[in-house]
Amino acid sequence: MNSIDDIVDEYGQMIFKYCYGMLRNRQEAEDAVQEVFINAYKNMSRMEEIKSVSSWLYKISYNHCLNIIRRKKFFFFVPLKENFIIEAPYYDQDIEINEFSEQLTIAISKLSAEARSVLILRAIEDKSYEEIAVIFDKKPDTVRKQYERARKKVEAYLEIEKGGKANEKVSIL
Repeated sequence: MNSIDDIVDEYGQMIFKYCYGMLRNRQEAEDAVQEVFINAYKNMSRMEEIKSVSSWLYKISYNHCLNIIRRKKFFFFVPLKENFIIEAPYYDQDIEINEFSEQLTIAISKLSAEARSVLILRAIEDKSYEEIAVIFDKKPDTVRKQYERARKKVEAYLEIEKGGKANEKVSIL
């Protein structure tokens, strides 16, 4: 990859989806994507030392979204309706967000921003523990444990909402 245009073309869609998953606001996600790629452009001189462009962009995205969340003290997801479509003007195709039921969205909103991000990266973006570890500067085993804890918290919340016991198994993600 030689130019920022190539990077935007290849990774723009997935970074938008990730930012939207973190921020749950289309306008903020669009703005965040622009900022992420501006930061990437400013640091293009480091490209030769970067092992994974994808992980590098997710790391920039995570830090940027986390700063937005901290500024707004916005630690919840807005519940989504089934088959809600986001039109993303920067990209050729629309993004369909139908992964979460309302209860699952609420359950995920109860997680910390970092746990939520790990859950999104692993369960939705299908990133490996090694890739996520690079993004968070942690060991893959630590990330795996964070993911498992986050998943168990969400499962427990969903089970309680269904009227069951928190220790009964609920299959999600």
